[in-house]
Amino acid sequence: MSDINQMIIERIREMIRLPTEIEVNGESFAVRNIYELSDWQQRTAELVGHEWEFDIGETVFAEDDCGNYFTINGIGHTFFLDHETDERIPVSNSLYDFAQRLVHRDDRDMPKPNVISTWKALGFEPKFD
Repeated sequence: MSDINQMIIERIREMIRLPTEIEVNGESFAVRNIYELSDWQQRTAELVGHEWEFDIGETVFAEDDCGNYFTINGIGHTFFLDHETDERIPVSNSLYDFAQRLVHRDDRDMPKPNVISTWKALGFEPKFD
């Protein structure tokens, strides 16, 4: 891969120091780790050894925080691989586009919980070691 891709990887690595996600078709996927460019082929080979299947020329370049992976194919399109459904979801047309679509998760943007009631068990005393 080119030096430009290495620069994009470094940009993504900087971004994911904070909780980061990418939205695809109205669903958000966390981006927890992006691999070193030199490790993409080896990481893909390790996953093939654990019964993952990839298209020819497809390599794993990142993972989310739930055991799913992001891949890039031979022409640069990226995908999200859902380990529970074995579904390959198109994410972007290039690694650059992938990086441009990343956003930081911000807990302040989360909706406030609608708490209707609470209860406390009588006699319950939490103990901390």
